[in-house]
Amino acid sequence: MIILADARLRSRPPQRLFSSPHPIPLRPPYEAAFLFGIRIEMKKKYTSEGLAKLPALDPALVNNVDISKEGFRKNFREAIRRAYECAKRYVFNNLDLPFRFRVKLGASYDGNPLVSDETTFPEDYTERERCFSEPDQVTDLLWREGKVPEWINVSIKQVDASHVFFEVLCCGRYSTDKEMLYHHREGIVPFHVLGPPLPTDYVFEDKIEKFDLNGG
Repeated sequence: MIILADARLRSRPPQRLFSSPHPIPLRPPYEAAFLFGIRIEMKKKYTSEGLAKLPALDPALVNNVDISKEGFRKNFREAIRRAYECAKRYVFNNLDLPFRFRVKLGASYDGNPLVSDETTFPEDYTERERCFSEPDQVTDLLWREGKVPEWINVSIKQVDASHVFFEVLCCGRYSTDKEMLYHHREGIVPFHVLGPPLPTDYVFEDKIEKFDLNGG
């Protein structure tokens, strides 16, 4: 499993301060404490020795992964729901509007050799951003003959008078290998739900202080 960890780190997703591996919703005091813990954790320096101690994946979690097209579609819709519920708790903007999805492709560093059945697609790097109005359009783009991006971050990034805009940030490496995919413990592989971008002066307290998603 150490070899597996090393291989998966080649396309490691970008880290964000505001992220939760727990089902939404969380109790506000616990969530605030959890996020504050991430802030502290990110200040640590990691070494190759530390990475070698990454826990092995539970085989049951891997076996339960469903990346059939229908399973992928179902997981994406659940990621949308979680991101929406999380954002509603932190922003005061009206989110009861039609959704738009900004899909950003090739968001990983893909200069290292491919392993297992990994595949990259040149068109993902020439036309990196696509916009869609329906979740199934996103599914149709990202599910490619059984292969899916190894990780996909989903979050609400912006709102205007007419639409709520989701960012769907995608790894450039695609695979059918369930062990190569990320976020098994979240139960919606390969999706990872992130909260809305925090204001730079946001203070973590037991009581959630809502803010303007657009930074106004």
